[in-house]
Amino acid sequence: MNNFEKITKTPQALAEFLCELPVLEGPWDDAFRAKHCKTCEIEDCAHCPHGDEKKRIEEYLATEAERNER
Repeated sequence: MNNFEKITKTPQALAEFLCELPVLEGPWDDAFRAKHCKTCEIEDCAHCPHGDEKKRIEEYLATEAERNER
């Protein structure tokens, strides 16, 4: 098994790998905010009921991809 196969074996494995990358934001953050934050009344995001970063990435990976045909 090579590294690609290891990190893409399951959506959970890929989400775990992506969580470890030192990035401030990813495309999953925009998707999360569009779905959850626009109607949220919680002022302190540290108490977000929608889970941690790994759960947000897993949710993003499970969504249908947008079609960008040229």
